[in-house]
Amino acid sequence: MLILTFTPLAPSSAQSIIDLASGLIAPAEYSADKTVVSAAHLPFYPGIMLYALSDTTLPEPNTRYILSFEDQTLGLDWTNEPIYAVNEALPIVLNEETIIPYAFFFFHFVRGQLGRFIIVEHVDQITWRPDASDDIKADVSARLIPVTYRGIGPEGAHVLVATVTFRDALFRTSIKIFPRAVELTDSDTGITETTSMGQMLLSDEILLFENLPILVPEPPGEFG
Repeated sequence: MLILTFTPLAPSSAQSIIDLASGLIAPAEYSADKTVVSAAHLPFYPGIMLYALSDTTLPEPNTRYILSFEDQTLGLDWTNEPIYAVNEALPIVLNEETIIPYAFFFFHFVRGQLGRFIIVEHVDQITWRPDASDDIKADVSARLIPVTYRGIGPEGAHVLVATVTFRDALFRTSIKIFPRAVELTDSDTGITETTSMGQMLLSDEILLFENLPILVPEPPGEFG
C-alpha cells in the first residue's frame, strides 16, 4: 500500500516528463498519446517529485516510476539503490510526521526476488486466495495493528511497530529507520557495519501466522 496522492498532469506538462523518462527505464518507449503521467509530492523529500508513467495500451500493472529533483532523474527499479542514492544526494527529512509515509514508500518500492514485506493495517489490504475462510480473516484481523511511532531508539533510529506480511506469513515487528549513517556492531559476530541514510532494519519479529491462504506477490517485474 502506498499512501500518496497522485495528480494527473496536463498533456503539455506530461510531455516534458516523458522526455525525461525516455531511455531512462529501458526498454521503455513512451509517447504522449498512450501515456498517462501523474505526480505526487513526497513529504520526506522536499523538492523531489515522484512521477508515475502508465502505458494505457497495456493491462495493469502498467506503470513505471521516476524521481526527479534538481538536474537529476532516477528510475525506481524495485531495489533500494535509487532510494539510498536520493537519500545521500539531498537531505531526507525524517521526523514523527514523515517517518510512516517513508516506511510505506520504501516497502512499496523495494521488492526482493524471494518476496516482499508489506505493511498491513486492515484485513482487506491482504490479497486473499479464493479459498480463504471468513474465520481465518477474522483471526488475522484481530491481530493487525496500525503502524505506530515509538520515538527514537538508543541507536539513533526512528522506531515503528507494525504488522507485515512476507509471502504467506504475518509478523509483528519493529522497524528501525536510520536518519543518518550509524555504525552498528553485531553482538553475536562482533562485525561492525555502517547503515545508509534512510536504511531500514526489522527486529524483534513475532510470528503471528504462517501458511496463510494469501496470493503471494510475483517477483518484481518492470512494471508496478
